[in-house]
Amino acid sequence: MARIKADLSELAGKEIVDIVGMEKDSEEVTITTQCGTKFYFFHEKDCCEAVRLIDFECDAELGATIISAELVHSEAAEEDLDKYNQVGIWSFYKIETTTGGIWMRWLGESEHRFYSIEVEFQKDA
Repeated sequence: MARIKADLSELAGKEIVDIVGMEKDSEEVTITTQCGTKFYFFHEKDCCEAVRLIDFECDAELGATIISAELVHSEAAEEDLDKYNQVGIWSFYKIETTTGGIWMRWLGESEHRFYSIEVEFQKDA
């Protein structure tokens, strides 16, 4: 199925029926909602960059309704990066639900600023 760009605010009010990919170093996390829509956190690799899930917590239960979702970016410190990479960015996702939270910390890193190192957020078309 084709995917289209989504806004994080579209998660609000949706009931979670499945979460796939919540594993260290995962390159994609998928949240499936009760209405059948799947939302994807991922990065489409171009060349000389990597984006992966570094850390996460999830105490939300399946069947919970999403109340809010937010994203915060910050520059990665040199010591956070692979020795070959020169630039990096942290992407922190915080999703609040009726039963708890989902928290994801992604690291995007690259040898050059030429390549995007951000997490993409899309949904089924």
